[in-house]
Amino acid sequence: MRFRTEYEARRAEVRLTPERAVTLLGSCFSDNIGARMRRALWDARVNPTGVLFNPASIATALRLCCEPEEVTGRVESSLVQTDGYWASLLFDSSCAAPTREECVGKCLEAIDSLRKSVAESQAVIVTLGTVWVYELASQPGFIAGNCHKLPQATFQRRRLSPDETEAYIREIVDCCHRLGCDEVIFTVSPVRHLRDDFHENTLSKATLHLAIDAVSGRSESVIEYFPAYEILLDDLRDYRWYASDLAHPSEEAVEYIWEKFQAVYLDAEGQATLREGESLSRALDHRPIVPFSASSEAYAARVRELRCAFILRHPSMLIP
Repeated sequence: MRFRTEYEARRAEVRLTPERAVTLLGSCFSDNIGARMRRALWDARVNPTGVLFNPASIATALRLCCEPEEVTGRVESSLVQTDGYWASLLFDSSCAAPTREECVGKCLEAIDSLRKSVAESQAVIVTLGTVWVYELASQPGFIAGNCHKLPQATFQRRRLSPDETEAYIREIVDCCHRLGCDEVIFTVSPVRHLRDDFHENTLSKATLHLAIDAVSGRSESVIEYFPAYEILLDDLRDYRWYASDLAHPSEEAVEYIWEKFQAVYLDAEGQATLREGESLSRALDHRPIVPFSASSEAYAARVRELRCAFILRHPSMLIP
């Protein structure tokens, strides 16, 4: 008897190798998967411009990378002062600073980091969280990547239409292509946006799914869809796989999805390399009870040997 419908991983057209960098953009789910990549010493560049949840804001960040002559002006026009610091409405608080000049500098550095990261990556992995956006009430069409706790009246909240969503996703793909990366993997975040209520959350996720599917069939770039959303809702399908807020996946669920991701995009050799990298990370993190004991010194010498051997075999991976 079968008591659940398990997702059967099928090898994708895109083949990734831990020997080459990847860029992850989008919702906090990108942070979760990126952290596991980095734990296995994969050079994963995670959200250089901070966490962004909607396709419009991700497209804007990538567009700024492609139009360097407009970057400074766009950044300066997006600045706000709140709670004693300066921030950009385009990005999250990772670009905030005590002064306007420092904030502009951090934003420009983040955009430059994103540009280089995409150009050096074998693939860009984009996790889309929602089509709900916040537009400046005083400037219709300006979609904030982060509201920085400004008064609610500053913004008008609305849901992107299917056509708008498709256009932004197409722009994401086109910008990645212009920056030198032709392989884009999309996924929809399994995080439930319950403040939107059940039905609105469903409409939001459905809009993202339809838009990704529409763009996938009409692009020069290689576009893949990885079903993280479906794995949690249709494979695991139980509240025990959620964190205590019942909206975010639990650590065990993220680990399960990460295993499925490896099965889809990595061959056996690549998966073995990640296991080796993760093992080395654990060894390096080990803290002996008595550091100066003979056994501790012998263990440290062995870890140094493992580290040197790993670097010789995989010189392009993260060097621990």
